[in-house]
Amino acid sequence: WNMGTVEGAKALGYTDLGVLDKGYRADIVLYDVSGMHWMPRYNDLAALVYSANSSDVNTTIVGGKVLMKDKELLTIDEEKLRAEITKAQAYFSN
Repeated sequence: WNMGTVEGAKALGYTDLGVLDKGYRADIVLYDVSGMHWMPRYNDLAALVYSANSSDVNTTIVGGKVLMKDKELLTIDEEKLRAEITKAQAYFSN
């Protein structure tokens, strides 16, 4: 756990990441662990590492700002983004 949080932040040169504490950046990911691929769950940390996937992410908070809540992106216009991706795909396909 420390390798992926505190020590990982240090390896990248950050001194204000990796810990949920005053003075540190508040980056948090909340997962929906109700899926069958999380079972059986004897060790929560092992389940997170080996069983979680991106569709399990329910809420993300970065720098104290909620970016996604209940699987809804709050800072991105998804419809506009889909249109831009479709346009780019057509451009690069020709």
